[in-house]
Amino acid sequence: MANLSLWVLLPPLLGFIILGLLGRLMGRSGILTVAWGACGLSFLVAIFNFISIISTPVSGRSNDLTVYEWVTSGIGNGAFHLNFGLLYDPLTATMLLVVTGVGLLIHIYSAGYMEDDPGFWRFFAYLNFFIFSMVLLVTADNFLFLLVGWGLVGLASFLLIGFWYQRRAPVAAARKAFVINIIGDFGLMLAIFLLFINYGSLNYHDVFGSINKVQLGSATAIAIALLIFVACAAKSAQLPLYMWLPDAMEGPTPVSALIHAATMVTAGVYLVARANPLFENAPVALNVVAGIGGATALYAAIIALTQLDIKRVLAYSTISQLGYMFMGEGVHNYTSGIFHLVTHAFFKALLFLGAGAIIHALAGEQDMRNMGGLRQRLPITFWTFLAAVLAISGIPPFAGFWSKDEILGSALNAAITSGDPWSWVLWAVGLLTAVLTAFYMFRLFFGIFFGTYRGERVHVPATEHEQDEEEAEDAGHGHGHAGPVRYYNIHEVPAVMYVPLVILGILSVVGGVINLPGLTTLANFLDPIFHNVPAHEIPSTIEWISIGLGVLAALVGLALAWSRYRKGFEYKESSNPLYQFVFHKYYVDEALDVVLIRPILALGRGLTFGLENFTLDGLSRGIGLVLRACSSGLRRLQTGYMRNYALAIMVGVVLIVVYYAVRG
Repeated sequence: MANLSLWVLLPPLLGFIILGLLGRLMGRSGILTVAWGACGLSFLVAIFNFISIISTPVSGRSNDLTVYEWVTSGIGNGAFHLNFGLLYDPLTATMLLVVTGVGLLIHIYSAGYMEDDPGFWRFFAYLNFFIFSMVLLVTADNFLFLLVGWGLVGLASFLLIGFWYQRRAPVAAARKAFVINIIGDFGLMLAIFLLFINYGSLNYHDVFGSINKVQLGSATAIAIALLIFVACAAKSAQLPLYMWLPDAMEGPTPVSALIHAATMVTAGVYLVARANPLFENAPVALNVVAGIGGATALYAAIIALTQLDIKRVLAYSTISQLGYMFMGEGVHNYTSGIFHLVTHAFFKALLFLGAGAIIHALAGEQDMRNMGGLRQRLPITFWTFLAAVLAISGIPPFAGFWSKDEILGSALNAAITSGDPWSWVLWAVGLLTAVLTAFYMFRLFFGIFFGTYRGERVHVPATEHEQDEEEAEDAGHGHGHAGPVRYYNIHEVPAVMYVPLVILGILSVVGGVINLPGLTTLANFLDPIFHNVPAHEIPSTIEWISIGLGVLAALVGLALAWSRYRKGFEYKESSNPLYQFVFHKYYVDEALDVVLIRPILALGRGLTFGLENFTLDGLSRGIGLVLRACSSGLRRLQTGYMRNYALAIMVGVVLIVVYYAVRG
């Protein structure tokens, strides 16, 4: 089996360099040729390498390529080697297909969405840089270069979230994302220090092969796993480090799709799966992973129930779905977490790109209160968006049903086999979250596409005849409103934007086939990665119970949304304290502002005045004033008259004579 990871890594890097240096001078077609070509070439190589790996016997499905021998110290068994190496195995193969494949569709879509933006070349340069960073992260064969990719992904997200740097909100959101991710980076660095101290290596094979050197469940093992999870929680927006993700909506919508679907936020899920021997060596840490994942899934789903901005609903949905993935990994079913990562990439990218198509058609409008009745005007967006909503809600046979059910089934099986009340709570939280997910997603769907249009004018029709047709059509679709509601030339997005929607829509429908019960192709494919994980076959009875309850939960959520929003989204401001508490996201940002931000700013101002201005600057100014006074006094002695200098010499001689006379 060949390892072509280097040729997946290099094209996006080359595209970034070319666009970064020459993009300003290139035309639109040249920019797209470089950007699409770089990502497309990476995707083609990833496909070719994937075909190569599936045709290789299971025992040979791991190839570690040393690109550069960087550090070698010591001799014999105590020698330390650190290389820039790229690992290609089933987990890497899966991630590369998702990152480059969905990334390519987002590249294509962005050509239409960002068409009129003056920073067109800069945007695609950043996209290529982001893909390069993610590919490095998932192909690195050691923890040090994992950290390099980890940090570069954070930098790329900072650039993309703050792309519209002329506005204050995107810049603030980019800073927030960067700072919170730095917290995770620090945790990963500490974990790497501990790994080196205890294992004498940073290479995956060396560390995982020496795992028995650290006692099972020891404090060191728990510390390493928990520090790695701190990094995962920050990158994948889990409690309590989730706050950056909703604010990241300030970036362009394709950025939201790229960050929230297949790439940055799934890095934490990937790392837990990659480092599964370390987590299996620390059961306490794995329980923390499951608990944080379950709590985050429910926490974010409740917030999504009340949000009015369509992108923020999807952002909290992403946080919730990532919690599901960690839940699956926390109950030892790492395959279910990766399976949901893959299907989530399909339907969440589709949801964000569909939201971008709606925003594009409505000239930038994102508030659900100003939408409605768009299913006739945006038919392709309507049907593809529906496929994604059905998938994320867990309605069979859509992709999300299979992956979410596997997670719920694993949680239920863990609860039944262990009898632990904590496991039952975890499963119940997952099931309740499934109800809420279906409800808020169909609330969003009905609010956008059903009822009548509630927004303002978007564009005046080209002809008076077209306006008459629109008014007649709108009058026919009215729901008791006084007078017709006018759409004013709201139309479907161009082909360069809706073709990716259609492709992702198809994947959202059939994507679950990669791990259908009875076939378990993904489970078999990933088995070499998780061969040390205890087998956890789910009995058929438990599996069918889980499927039935999961589908029932999704249908209950759908029915509740249908009963309330089938005629469109009629928003009424509520003064209910509980509603306001959830609507304002539990006032977490406000609490952090009072408890953390303001005290730090006050401390900074106090130190600026007391330490910097008064003490340090005051001391330096005081020394200067003393020296200035001394120099002013001494300067009076320099009169320029010989008689004064002769007098001074005489006084000096007299003083010396007196001194020796008294002393003698």
